[in-house]
Amino acid sequence: MEKKVSALILCAGESSRMGDFKPLLPLEDSTVIERSVSSVLDVCSHAVVVTGKRAEEVEEVLERAFSGRVSFVRNERYSFTDMLTSIRLGLSVLPFCEYFFLLPGDMPLVRRETFERLIEDRHSADTLYPVFHGRRGHPVLISTRLKEQILAYCGDSGLKGFLSTVDSIKEIPVEDSGILLDLDTRDDYQTAKKLIIRR
Repeated sequence: MEKKVSALILCAGESSRMGDFKPLLPLEDSTVIERSVSSVLDVCSHAVVVTGKRAEEVEEVLERAFSGRVSFVRNERYSFTDMLTSIRLGLSVLPFCEYFFLLPGDMPLVRRETFERLIEDRHSADTLYPVFHGRRGHPVLISTRLKEQILAYCGDSGLKGFLSTVDSIKEIPVEDSGILLDLDTRDDYQTAKKLIIRR
């Protein structure tokens, strides 16, 4: 199963709304990006991380924590390109797999059970979304059958726009509020720290 499912983690943004560089913010005994990567490596043998701002620092931290289990590609134009650009860069180095998780690097609280639930149902659709209380979240599990279409897409709204054109979609209900918690602001960051304590 591990070789059939890989992961693409996006960590190229500027963290402008946080007011600090969120990937390296401390979270319990590690950092935001380490927890995000660790969560997906619980179910995948390898992850590709797309870096941008302060790329060398992020890569050094992750290589130290997950040596041999992560590879990197840099979005050198992170300050003026969108998420789809980073996704395309990541897909260019993604190892062979049938499906891949797409996870923003600022979502460190997704439960292992959520990843496992998506993997279990992976053959039921080309795109699978976890859903908590009626709201779609991340990670999205995407079939690599869509890879060339993603690379060629020229429409509006980036990946979201592309996925709106995909017919084979399934929503997977999960009991995991972490799929909705991306750390965009200081309030989000404080919420994440409180949720870790409650867990």
